[in-house]
Amino acid sequence: MEIMAVVFIIGVMVALAAVRVGGLSERELGVEAQRLYQKLRLLAEEAEFSGVEMGLIFTDEGYESSRFDEPSLQWVAFTEGNFKPTRLEERFLLVLEFQEKKPDTDLLYKKERREKSRDYGEKKHEEPDIIFFSDGELISFKITLSDKNIPGLNYVISGESPRKLSIQAYEK
Repeated sequence: MEIMAVVFIIGVMVALAAVRVGGLSERELGVEAQRLYQKLRLLAEEAEFSGVEMGLIFTDEGYESSRFDEPSLQWVAFTEGNFKPTRLEERFLLVLEFQEKKPDTDLLYKKERREKSRDYGEKKHEEPDIIFFSDGELISFKITLSDKNIPGLNYVISGESPRKLSIQAYEK
């Protein structure tokens, strides 16, 4: 009888731990989605406030922020502060879709400066996937964030011009 009681108690503890771990993963996915959403909002606000184009580039490890440096005609990556690179755990999946044509960044390079930029060599930093223009405009996009361990739960972050960002959770 005592052994059955111990086995029962262990079974209940394992079941609670399994439920708790599942809930923890869902919470972590939500936190990661909110972190990305807040970074996008911050980039949009900084672009308008500073009058400098800001961008976000997705990498194999996560995502990083950059700003357009007009004198050098280069995208410069942030390495610290609120805009420092963010690493994602391998279990998280990010999918970026554009609802219209991806922005032509040649608009940032004035014709006479474009020629000058070629004289100084190639770009030092890759162009961002998402660009927030200083006038509040952006190309409409949709980012889907999911967790390999939680099938059916996705967070979708949408961006529409002008200055409209939203986040929603979807369960299948």
